Amino acid sequence: MKNFIFRFIFSGCLFAFGLDATAQIGIGIGTGGIGVGFGINPGRNNPERRIEKQVREMKKDFDLTPEQEKEVRSLLIERDRSRQSRKHEPMTMMEFDGRMKEILTEEQYVNYTERKQERKDDVRSGKSRQREQKDDLPESQWDDVYR
Repeated sequence: MKNFIFRFIFSGCLFAFGLDATAQIGIGIGTGGIGVGFGINPGRNNPERRIEKQVREMKKDFDLTPEQEKEVRSLLIERDRSRQSRKHEPMTMMEFDGRMKEILTEEQYVNYTERKQERKDDVRSGKSRQREQKDDLPESQWDDVYR
C-alpha cells in the first residue's frame, strides 16, 4: 500500500511539474528521512536561446554593428541547422571561420581569433569562465561547504 501511495504521489509530481528530458530528479536518504528533489531547467538545450546568447556575447566582445549582428545570427543558425541535418555535412570550423572573416572587420576578426585561441587554451588547461567568475565572488562563511 505504501509503495502504491508513493508511486501515485511521485507520478502526480511528474505530471504537475511537466518534466521533460532536461529535468533532473534526485532522491536522498539522510538522518532526516527520505527526500525527493526536482531540478527543472527548461530551455537548457534550446538552440534559439543558445544562439541568442552567442550573438549577445559577440556583440559585446566585438562591438558588432546591427548589420553584422544579423549576419552573425544567420550564420550561427545555419551552422546549427547543418549540425542537426542528417542529409548534409555539418559546417566545418574552417568554413565557419571563413564566413566570420567576411562578416567582421580586420580588427574584429583578429579579436575573434585571439578569443577563440584563449578558449581553446582554457579547455586544454581545464579552466572555464564559470570557475573564474566563482573566484571573483566575495568570501562567505559557507565557502567550505560548497567547495
